[in-house]
Amino acid sequence: YLDLDALDRSLVDLRERIQERRQDIAEREQRLERAQQGLQETRATILELQKRVDQRNVELQQAEDAVRKMLGQQQQLKTNEEYAAMQKQIDARRQGVGGVEDLILEAMEVLEEGRKGVPIEERRVASSTEELERVRSEATAEIAKLEAEIGALERQWEAAASALDAEARRLYEQQRNRHRGKAMAAVNDVGISDCCHIALVSQQLSEVRSGRVVQCPSCSRLLYFPR
Repeated sequence: YLDLDALDRSLVDLRERIQERRQDIAEREQRLERAQQGLQETRATILELQKRVDQRNVELQQAEDAVRKMLGQQQQLKTNEEYAAMQKQIDARRQGVGGVEDLILEAMEVLEEGRKGVPIEERRVASSTEELERVRSEATAEIAKLEAEIGALERQWEAAASALDAEARRLYEQQRNRHRGKAMAAVNDVGISDCCHIALVSQQLSEVRSGRVVQCPSCSRLLYFPR
């Protein structure tokens, strides 16, 4: 069993390394996705701000046209009272024009700040893309190498397992499948298993020392005494 256990532990390690490299790729993909989303949101914000500025400019043009029209009408008035009343309306409309101009300036300032963010977001996307491509290339090559090692170890495992009788192999594979490739656990000098930290009774410890098949009372792994 010990040869199989050593092979299985190597296989577990290799598979974990493959999973880590795949996780590296996934993390870089998520980072790029966040960067792309940030760029899209920045561009969408700029588009919305530009629409707001355009709308304010339309409102400003309409207000200025109204003032010019009122000035023309004012020139046609006959009495001082009518002239003064129209002047009050013109002054009020001009005040409204000033308010629209202030809103346009504020919106333009915000728009300008938003535009400054675009190159930053674009650089973040470019950097994330470059990083993803680098990590994916390195990880793909490493994964291929690790998978080749796994294939070789699996062939060694099958050769070693073939040497066992049917019942012994069934028992080992049962624990192997149950514990994700870790079918065996060591027992120390005082009879404590390193899997569940269960103390064996003296008879069980003697059997383990003699090389007999003993299973952990808690998790059922096959126990062995390191030599």
